[in-house]
Amino acid sequence: MQSTIESSTQTTTKTQSVKQATFSQTQLASNVEIPTSELETNALKLFNKKKGLLLHTKRKPDTTWQQVMGDVENQAGEQGYFKDTDCASISRDNALHVFGVTTNNQLFHTIRDRNGQWVSWDNLGQDIGGNYSFSKVSCAVNNNTVHVCAVTTNGKLLHAKRNSSGVWSNSFTDIGARAHNVGNFIDVGCDVINGHIHLVTITNFGKLLHIKDFFQESSFTDIEPLIKHNSNYYSVDCAAVGSQLHVCATTHDHQIRHTLRKSDESWQPFFGDIESQTGDHGKFMQVACAGIGDKLHVCGVNKDHQVLHTIRNADGGWQTFFGNIAEATDSLKHKYKYRTVSCSPLGNELHVCTTTILPN
Repeated sequence: MQSTIESSTQTTTKTQSVKQATFSQTQLASNVEIPTSELETNALKLFNKKKGLLLHTKRKPDTTWQQVMGDVENQAGEQGYFKDTDCASISRDNALHVFGVTTNNQLFHTIRDRNGQWVSWDNLGQDIGGNYSFSKVSCAVNNNTVHVCAVTTNGKLLHAKRNSSGVWSNSFTDIGARAHNVGNFIDVGCDVINGHIHLVTITNFGKLLHIKDFFQESSFTDIEPLIKHNSNYYSVDCAAVGSQLHVCATTHDHQIRHTLRKSDESWQPFFGDIESQTGDHGKFMQVACAGIGDKLHVCGVNKDHQVLHTIRNADGGWQTFFGNIAEATDSLKHKYKYRTVSCSPLGNELHVCTTTILPN
């Protein structure tokens, strides 16, 4: 992390004074010795208090939004600056599982329990091992097992899982190794349909790929010829709505597009421009989607760092606008600038997790 303070001497001085002030406010004992690295990390986050956060809110069944963007680290614990996140729910536990990737390329996991409380983070790089450096993450739940798919900084595509008893895999599996001559992986999305795990991913060669039940040695399919669209992509996600797999992506020219894989396993033969129905809402950089009932919810972050939301109805028509989630939820007027967004159903609620822009 980089500080906004120019002088290293000033950094040390202001770091210590700010952190000491923080500890006095929380009434910690004055003789507690705080490591310098922790002083610096927490002070820098105070100086950049709106940056690198991992936030959570939700859309209720009555279509209103929770009136605050809650800082997950306030309960789960401080882990530095977050640059990516995804979430998925387990209905049995009425719980939301949230994953986050930090700027030091660590992969963390926490849970929002049925009472709305957050548990302490798991560091999956330490708990599962492999000495990987992570950049992007996606997750899905199948029969109370949480599957996490992650992209590494050197372009690998990995998978691990947490079983219904809460036990993690012994190692990450390199599922991208079976794809040949596609380049490095740069983003991933996954979801479950009728017990089958679907994964979509993009590469730096401009490939948009799909695979079903990747743990059963199935192969990747290049979607672009099937949807008759060729582009380079910034981000991708997918969501189950009934027996259909919906895929959303942002392109190099900042469009946000949608297609779907039908229940007969054929693909919709086009990659529709969502804004052609919702209206222009700026240049999109990142997208997430989730299915609730027969509707597809789509969230996106544009170049103005706004986090937006729209809905595709069962008849294929779209809500005629993107709603600004921050305007609906930021009752404390933090005016965050957003970097990434993820979303997941939990019952009839839409839970949304975001990260804010990183420090300079």
